[in-house]
Amino acid sequence: MVIAVISFNIALAALCLGIAWKLRQAKRSLRRATRWLVNAERNTSRVLSRAPYHILLGQSGVQYGRGQIAGLGALQQQIARFAALLKLLQWMGRRPLQPIPRRLAPRAKLLG
Repeated sequence: MVIAVISFNIALAALCLGIAWKLRQAKRSLRRATRWLVNAERNTSRVLSRAPYHILLGQSGVQYGRGQIAGLGALQQQIARFAALLKLLQWMGRRPLQPIPRRLAPRAKLLG
């Protein structure tokens, strides 16, 4: 019975030693991953430190461009209206002038 208890204790100690070894390896791996992530965050922070300035600069450029496009839209509408007016004038110039029939003349004779 004593041999069984001692054997069980040795097996349990070996199991705990194996688990401790694996936990130590996991700790090293996590430490390396933490260092890598901290370095990546530091590099990203350094690269993106000027990003808010550039984002605001880009947004103002987009707003300026939209204003330019809106101005061009109004100009384009004016050009389209002018072109339509020119087409109307051309169409009227090509139409032959037809005399307006005088319908008032017979009525005037009746009244007179």
